[in-house]
Amino acid sequence: MRKLSNEMSALTGFPKLPHWILRLYLNYPWLVPMRVRWKIASKGLGLLISEIIKSDEGPSGTKDIVKSCRELGFKQGQKVKNEFAVKDNDFKQSLKVVIFANRLFGINSKVVERNGKVAKTRVTKCSWAGSDYWSSKPCGALSAWELGLVEGLNPEIKIKFLKRMSKGDDCCEAEYRIEMAD
Repeated sequence: MRKLSNEMSALTGFPKLPHWILRLYLNYPWLVPMRVRWKIASKGLGLLISEIIKSDEGPSGTKDIVKSCRELGFKQGQKVKNEFAVKDNDFKQSLKVVIFANRLFGINSKVVERNGKVAKTRVTKCSWAGSDYWSSKPCGALSAWELGLVEGLNPEIKIKFLKRMSKGDDCCEAEYRIEMAD
């Protein structure tokens, strides 16, 4: 039984399913499970960001994308904070929002350590990691969105990215730390 090639899957976001199922989905799109639709859409978003950065003639375009991602994350963080009454002093709740937001993008993130005002998260699965088109630049742009999201939720939480799959690490790790303003 012939399945979709790795190259085609990486380029389109389509899962590596047998051709007959993909043809069925093309003829009857309402049969495609929502989970699969979302996976295809999030992979497509990553590919789009990667292509825009790749086609950029200079550093200003990349900076604009990073800035836009961060601003969007910040606005969304503030909106979530207000809508769901996330308290500034509730570190655990802020982390839950970040984990949930990452999962929407197909990023399997979990808190692996938490000690008072410091927590470490680990990502073992990412929609884009390992794809030919994915590198540290588009990863950095989407990381800027997460920085903005956290800043919008709680400006006292700072993130430091410790490991990245886009740089060859086996997983992504980030440290979240509450730093009180003076």
